[in-house]
Amino acid sequence: MTRPRPLLAVVAAVSALTLAAACTRGPQHASGYPEGKTAVENTDTVSYLDDFGTDLRVAGQKAEFLPDRRLKVFANLQNESDEDLPVLVSTQFKDKDGFSTGDETPFVNIVIPKNAMYAYQAISINDKAVKYSIRVREGVR
Repeated sequence: MTRPRPLLAVVAAVSALTLAAACTRGPQHASGYPEGKTAVENTDTVSYLDDFGTDLRVAGQKAEFLPDRRLKVFANLQNESDEDLPVLVSTQFKDKDGFSTGDETPFVNIVIPKNAMYAYQAISINDKAVKYSIRVREGVR
């Protein structure tokens, strides 16, 4: 017994419409931030990737160029809680336009004692860095 031809035509039509609908969408454009907004890591030199509330603050920071033109950054991280505070800290070094130079330190697990300060520092591996972003997130106990 042969199948009726109308069923084959319906299947072919549905397949063609599905294919046509998928092709009309085309490549998706990357969506950026709304006008007037930028990523925190592009505006602040220290950014918290997790919510520390009032437990952690940056008590001071600075950057300086070494004689070989590498960038050295410093940040004093103050634990304002009554418990030891584990944090992960990393630095991404950037060029004059704010793009990564490919130089990024791994996240280092630091436990800051209660009501104490930790002096974090990192040095770029090349002389392309002009800007930086220190990122802090919750650490491992």
